[in-house]
Amino acid sequence: MNTPPALATGWRAAFPPAQWLPSYQGAWLGRDAVAGVTLAAYAIPVALAYATLAGLPPQYGIYCYLVRRMIEELKPESVPSLAALKAAVKRQAFVLALDEERAIEALPKLAPEMHHRRKGHRSGAARHEHARRADAVPGRALPAGRGHPRARRPGPGAEVGMSANRHEKYQRLIEAAKALEPVTTAVAHPCDESSLSGAVDAAKLGLIKPILVGPKAKIEAVAKQFNLDISRYELVDAPHSHAAAAKAVELVNAGKAEALMKGSLHTDELMAEVVKKDTGLRTARRISHCFVMDVPTHPDALIISDAAVNIAPTLEDKVDIVQNAIDLARALGRKEVRVAILSAMETVNPKVPSTIEAAALCKMADRGQITGGILDGPLALDNAISPEAAEIKKIASPVAGRANVLIVPDLEAGNMLAKSLSFLAGADSAGIVLGAKVPIILTSRADSVEARLASCAVAVFVAQARRESAAKAIA
Repeated sequence: MNTPPALATGWRAAFPPAQWLPSYQGAWLGRDAVAGVTLAAYAIPVALAYATLAGLPPQYGIYCYLVRRMIEELKPESVPSLAALKAAVKRQAFVLALDEERAIEALPKLAPEMHHRRKGHRSGAARHEHARRADAVPGRALPAGRGHPRARRPGPGAEVGMSANRHEKYQRLIEAAKALEPVTTAVAHPCDESSLSGAVDAAKLGLIKPILVGPKAKIEAVAKQFNLDISRYELVDAPHSHAAAAKAVELVNAGKAEALMKGSLHTDELMAEVVKKDTGLRTARRISHCFVMDVPTHPDALIISDAAVNIAPTLEDKVDIVQNAIDLARALGRKEVRVAILSAMETVNPKVPSTIEAAALCKMADRGQITGGILDGPLALDNAISPEAAEIKKIASPVAGRANVLIVPDLEAGNMLAKSLSFLAGADSAGIVLGAKVPIILTSRADSVEARLASCAVAVFVAQARRESAAKAIA
């Protein structure tokens, strides 16, 4: 194969792969043109993602990823082959997905022809410095003890290689909830290990008293398979997931349960029973969802709403969404609830509807239509949670830079914000639905043990606040 020509000048110098073009033979190009286009269609999006996660301009990510990263792994005197390029792309994508050490252990399986060149290529200290530069907040080192923020999350019960205070906020929440009265909870269709063990673990901590609703034989089989003792808990037989959701809601309406918990059925199945007009759990308040996010790099837990129920809420809907979030913060013991109504900017712009709605919500709070919290908006995310950003923008308010409740414009924005915090900042999220007759605990199979327990703890606080409110009303 021809050796590459001497370094070129002009546009060829700006784009190194162009320096190889004179050495390519027409037959080679014709033979691999389709394969090359296919590779580019896969590699370029990955390169853009790499640049974004590393905080680099897109063109720099493409240059580093597709050119320098690949060329340095190959013999400098040879033209890169398609197979080698594919292996380099595959290996680098794997490094991004997993922590460095696990990725290196798997290199022989992914790119055996290049593993001998990788061994010793970068020292352990240099690898950790590379990870720190790519993943730390600009200008700040990665906190000691933190795992790789894009590392694959371990399954339930697995040991997590993180610092002792990784779940500090959730641990405090759970400990405080354990001092309160357990909440009788109808668990709808707990027919897999994650949902059943979540209910059992919460019961062992004294957070809930579960009523297991679903196919009796199936629940008992799961309990036996995963060695879970459910003998002390009430088991209500229901033939399938739809029937389990309906029966669980029926138990709540009958006053036999103070909370509802999602098992292994789909969220839509459960919520369909909840919102039924005649037999559901509707109240005068609109139903909405709140995430209680434990972000390791942020001093306080953040409440984010609504990221799961209301797709495109109107201004009227947002009044209830805000009030539900404030009531939750109050139930969790927040003395001062600081609510940021988020948008893309901090000024009111008639062309951006979310800024107008944010301003209207703040004025409604001034008029007493929303109570219990301090509202400010519109605010962009940075000047809602960063005092430095708020100071730079010269935004003076009790909320700017200090918000503990974030109200997003719509479900898409909320979902992306919550998942960005989870996958890029290593945050955990406890989910709860409010506005119904009882708190509804929404958990996912992907949730950590701490997140599932925290969701139950949040429900305990909400149920306790409702008991106290009812007692005051009677008195």
